[in-house]
Amino acid sequence: MLKIKSVSNNFCKDIIYLKWRIFYMCNYNCPYCIQVAQKKKENFNGELFEKEKAKAFSTAEKIDAFLAKVNPEGKNVSLEIIGGEVTLLDLVSLLDRIKDEHINYVSITTNGSKPVDYFYNVSE
Repeated sequence: MLKIKSVSNNFCKDIIYLKWRIFYMCNYNCPYCIQVAQKKKENFNGELFEKEKAKAFSTAEKIDAFLAKVNPEGKNVSLEIIGGEVTLLDLVSLLDRIKDEHINYVSITTNGSKPVDYFYNVSE
């Protein structure tokens, strides 16, 4: 089970910032990648990917429950999603698991390996 590693007060009264590192798996091997430098990057492996995908979808539901507990005032939520390469997942389906209506901003870090239509679908 994945656990929250830290919660910090950023002293911002109007917004909650949430950073979610989904996994370290990636479909590229860029020499400048910080994951490579930290020896955390995982090469794509179909069996491991299915396990990581299941964890991500489960975690999305936990994030939704977490936000319901920590945000009773209904502050805006900014969600940053990073990996590895987060677009290996179906982000539309993943984000649909987070029902919190206060998420007003989603940021992803990607290597751009998906076609532009993928990103149009995510942004709708």
